[in-house]
Amino acid sequence: MDGRQEFTELEHRSRIFMSQCANFLFILEMVFMKRSASAIWVGGLKRGKGVVTTDSATLSQSQYFATSRANRKGTNPYELIAAAHAACFSMALANTLASAGFSPHRINITATVTMEQLPVDWTVTGIQLDVVAEAPLANQNDFISAAVSAKTNCAISRLFKTNISMSAKLENSESRRTDSVRRPMDSLKVSATKKKTAHRSSQAAAMSSERQMPHTKSSFTLA
Repeated sequence: MDGRQEFTELEHRSRIFMSQCANFLFILEMVFMKRSASAIWVGGLKRGKGVVTTDSATLSQSQYFATSRANRKGTNPYELIAAAHAACFSMALANTLASAGFSPHRINITATVTMEQLPVDWTVTGIQLDVVAEAPLANQNDFISAAVSAKTNCAISRLFKTNISMSAKLENSESRRTDSVRRPMDSLKVSATKKKTAHRSSQAAAMSSERQMPHTKSSFTLA
């Protein structure tokens, strides 16, 4: 191989390497996700106020204060923390249940942030998650496993260095169907004995259907 062929081969390999690097960088760029918000505060802590805006414009110049007061319309950072945690956990639980083969119909989360004035300053000392979910076909063990996994793997849960406790309840109510059968005119000729037999069979079928589709409630508390 002369010098020209060697240079051509090297150039070809360089192009392949650069192409692979570009694809690798593209993949890395797709993995990262960034979200931002901005805030402006005016005045002192007790009497001051601020406005917060998110990139999505869901919050746009929304007022916030150091603490919530009845005569002030606005939010506060701790309320926003609770909202973020509740939203993130609900998605984590939905994903965990779906991965286990269960499609949740509804997930209701209430996140309560506890603040305490410690020697260093006001500090978030705990977050309580109250969970009520409806996931057909899921039993208590499935639900407990999914809830604990979501609590551990939720991105907001992993962000906080505080105690996170949880109370979770599974409520499944299968819809009960009542099939109405339209009788023809000649059914009036059926004897009374046959009517009683058909009525008893209908009652037995209804009782069997109720046993197959129970109303399930299970709950547990995890600290």
